[in-house]
Amino acid sequence: MATKKRRTKKKDRPEQKVAPPVEPAFNAPFANLHNIIKKQPKVEAIPPPAPRPVPLPPPVDDRERQMFVESMAGVVPIDHDDKIPSQGKKNKCREVHPKPLSREDADVLAFMSDLVSGRGRLDYSFSDEYMEWSDPELNPSIMKSLRDGDLAIQAHLDLHRQTAEEARLNVENFVISAYNRGLRCVLIIHGRGRNSKENTPVLKQLVRNWLTRGKIKKMVLGFASAQPYDGGPGAIYVLLRTYD
Repeated sequence: MATKKRRTKKKDRPEQKVAPPVEPAFNAPFANLHNIIKKQPKVEAIPPPAPRPVPLPPPVDDRERQMFVESMAGVVPIDHDDKIPSQGKKNKCREVHPKPLSREDADVLAFMSDLVSGRGRLDYSFSDEYMEWSDPELNPSIMKSLRDGDLAIQAHLDLHRQTAEEARLNVENFVISAYNRGLRCVLIIHGRGRNSKENTPVLKQLVRNWLTRGKIKKMVLGFASAQPYDGGPGAIYVLLRTYD
């Protein structure tokens, strides 16, 4: 007799455990990006703008064309090697004769020649604000008195609003006159050059050159920028030699 299989009751069956959902090991924010892109509507590409029409050049007037032809008459084209066609002796370089040096330039060259040969001495200090020069034989104590403004000023000359040539003549005449009168300390006001081009003290530099080189050099023992109450960097004390 066949035996019947015994049916197990539901409660007798072992319970099956449901595994919890496994979280991904790394954050994947773009995991569903492909599906999102599929759902987006397709955007048609915008065609590029049509190119702008190039304007035609204005028509050339017949009169202008005729004037151009007439002006170009007799013109010889230059070769490809960029050489100008020879015209005989006309293209030869002319001899350039040097211009004669001015008196100031000649004095500068003579002074530099003395320095290079060792016959001259460079014994002055000069800057945009202060300048000073003294003869090597001058007593340092006298030079200090001149620099400090302790010597009495016996005459003065103002060079404001004068050209370089006017200033040179006036400085030479002023120094020669003071020297002949036996004056020892004079004041020359040359300004600071703030109203000149490029804001440079042009007259100030020229006065220094005239006092250290040229016809009045032998009359000057030294000079130094003035004290503020006498003009400061815009003026200089000049110490003259004794009249022989």
